[in-house]
Amino acid sequence: EGASLAFKKHLEEEARDLSGEAFSRFMDQLYDKISSHLESSDVAENLGALRAIDELIDVAVGENGSKVSRFSSYMRTVFEAKRDPDILVHASRVLGHLARAGGAMTADEVERQ
Repeated sequence: EGASLAFKKHLEEEARDLSGEAFSRFMDQLYDKISSHLESSDVAENLGALRAIDELIDVAVGENGSKVSRFSSYMRTVFEAKRDPDILVHASRVLGHLARAGGAMTADEVERQ
């Protein structure tokens, strides 16, 4: 819980303190880091990336449609490439959270999964 709260607080501070363009670059770097952790063969990195996605679902940053699309793509990659049961269970929870939070557009994405 503590790490999740700290992560959200950090994102909110960055959103408040950075200009729109600088915050966009910050988020692009964060998304790149999440993507590289998902592609890693290290289970701990995979789980960390999934936790970050799970937290970002509820954070109002950027355009929601592009966020949903990006996260759906990440989840598709996880389900296609990963076989570790811990990763797949956590990914299922994240996908469910994404479906609940995103409305009709997200439900369509989740159904494709």
